[in-house]
Amino acid sequence: MKILSNIKKVVAKLFQPLPWGGVGGGPSLLCGGVGGGLSLPWFGVGVGFLLAACSYDESLELCQLQVRVAYEQTSFGEPQDAHVRVELKDQNAQVFVDSTATDRIARFLVPPGIYEASTSAAYLDTTETTWWRYTFNGIRSQIIVSPDSLNMVDMPVKVARKRVVH
Repeated sequence: MKILSNIKKVVAKLFQPLPWGGVGGGPSLLCGGVGGGLSLPWFGVGVGFLLAACSYDESLELCQLQVRVAYEQTSFGEPQDAHVRVELKDQNAQVFVDSTATDRIARFLVPPGIYEASTSAAYLDTTETTWWRYTFNGIRSQIIVSPDSLNMVDMPVKVARKRVVH
């Protein structure tokens, strides 16, 4: 019963008239309990306006990025597998991975930002009496992805060949 009585007293004090008119002359929330500050009803109105002002949509627009794997011209050709793994890394070191299609293009759907694309593949040629290991490495840095750009880049890939003794 004592708690209910105290609640009634607080509610009555909150809605007593202010010296300049209006209601809410109760204990101040911002002035250490001394009258004349911001009362609880006005504080609630202020918080309501603050929450209404902060309600905006934070949806992130994703952009399509196409990375075309471009092999250098050599006498020993390109890798046999058309599906090469391509890694895309953003500034926060988050890695996105895709494989190229038969057109040698990897397609990503990523947020706008600056990226680095890389690929690495190995191929062992055992069709002749002398075996060869081919290593394909490519990297492309400073790829800027934005909603208003084309977002298609070529990634040059270098080829190294080494004889394998068996």
